[in-house]
Amino acid sequence: MTAVREQVRARMPNSAESATLRIPGGVPVVIITRQTYVEDRVVEVAEITIPSDRVSLDYRIDLT
Repeated sequence: MTAVREQVRARMPNSAESATLRIPGGVPVVIITRQTYVEDRVVEVAEITIPSDRVSLDYRIDLT
């Protein structure tokens, strides 16, 4: 891996997400879309959905 790119956004959960994550009404989710690169080529993409009341986003991405 040579790089990681993450896009972070928030929105209200759909009904399936609310049930799966056991989220009470009114709690948004944080969506992280992560792309992992080898040089200029994307080799992995992941979408992570987390209840916003259970997460702290703290980043350090050092791939050297």
